[in-house]
Amino acid sequence: MADNKIVVNIAGMDYTLVSEKENNEIKQIAAYVDKKIREIDNDKLTRENQLVLASVNIADEMYKILIKHKELREKAKEPIENYPKIKEAYEKLEEENKITKDDFEKSKKDFMESMKK
Repeated sequence: MADNKIVVNIAGMDYTLVSEKENNEIKQIAAYVDKKIREIDNDKLTRENQLVLASVNIADEMYKILIKHKELREKAKEPIENYPKIKEAYEKLEEENKITKDDFEKSKKDFMESMKK
């Protein structure tokens, strides 16, 4: 895939980013980083401290998401493992249902023919 080159503005400075991601996605990521830095904007902190604090806040969000992802993967483990058995049982019930319907229709037809006689 070709690299996309795009200029984004983060915290008042332009940066040229090169990525395989789509331009719109790069813009959204840059806007998110810009927002997180602006949330920290404080005259009492140096620019460097603002950037570090914004980075720590983003890392904290990412860490929480990773923990949640791990919990969800663990929660999904058993259903994922059981899926093939459940699918097989479902397909068997579908086949049995079709046979039952066919038998019912045949019995219904035979009954109707016997009623005509």
